Amino acid sequence: MTDRAPRQSILLPLLLPLGSLAVIVLALWGFSRILLNTTHTAAVLVALVAAAGIMAIAAYVTRARAGGMALYSLVGGAAGVAMLAGGAALVVAPPHGDEGEGPPPVAIVAPVNAIADGFASDTYTVPADVAFDIEFDNQDPGVPHNVWIAVEEGGDVLFEGANVTGPVVTTYAIEDPLAEGSYFFYCQIHPATMTGTLEAEPGAGGGGEDGEGGGGGGTVVVASQLAFDTDTLELPADTPTTITFDNQDDVGTFGPHNIAIYENEAAATGGGTALFGGELVNGPATVPYDVPGLPAGELFFHCDVHPQMKGVVIVDGGGGDAGGGDAGGGDAEPDTG
Repeated sequence: MTDRAPRQSILLPLLLPLGSLAVIVLALWGFSRILLNTTHTAAVLVALVAAAGIMAIAAYVTRARAGGMALYSLVGGAAGVAMLAGGAALVVAPPHGDEGEGPPPVAIVAPVNAIADGFASDTYTVPADVAFDIEFDNQDPGVPHNVWIAVEEGGDVLFEGANVTGPVVTTYAIEDPLAEGSYFFYCQIHPATMTGTLEAEPGAGGGGEDGEGGGGGGTVVVASQLAFDTDTLELPADTPTTITFDNQDDVGTFGPHNIAIYENEAAATGGGTALFGGELVNGPATVPYDVPGLPAGELFFHCDVHPQMKGVVIVDGGGGDAGGGDAGGGDAEPDTG
């Protein structure tokens, strides 16, 4: 009996701070999960509110109480403030998952010799009133280009894209939505020849005028290192559409590529007739494929030259976007075939 009291007197001073530390760690971990699942602005505001609340509780507890109960009160109050502030953020602000859903990227291409010839198209369609991305494909080897957006030629600049030296594909995030209307875009390095118009339209998916150099309907397929960047395409049923095919493989190393659509893989490998056969493209180059209306269902696509580059085509009423399949639909290792 005499040993029990000393043991308790030794353990309690150790258990109290350890238990309090565990509660603090759990509260902070839960609070961090909440902040990661809300918008950036809301996360900053909630963190500031929580910090101010914790400081106020700490000041009150240290003035009003003394001893071990003060620590319990401080820990409990801090956890309560953090959870309340985080809960309010989740209710008021949309989570990041909702923010990530948006229109497909707009593919703008600067071809070889763009300094003289300009962009692949001088007119692109972009979505109005929502944030969107520009997928800028600079195919000009060793030459820097960019994309700037202005209200009009010589007017206020709305977006300044970073300089990129080709050949390279980069993504520009247009975070400030464009109102419906026409805008001027240009390469700030070569403004005399590389210019064009962006037509901001509600619900637009992005594309070049007459299908040139744009992602008509937003469908962009990239071929790189003997692999497509997706193994799933989604297209609308019974409706002509455009696929922008971006072949980034040098023809001297990998040979040409194309996209051909068949009823199934057996038809493709057994000499069947293609529902659509895209022209062979000697890379690096980007071309638009005008695909006719296809019947609803699941079809098959591959490269006729390199059949290991393959995937499925989901044809239904809501297509128009490249599916989010794993990058590298082809399974084979790169070769020089």
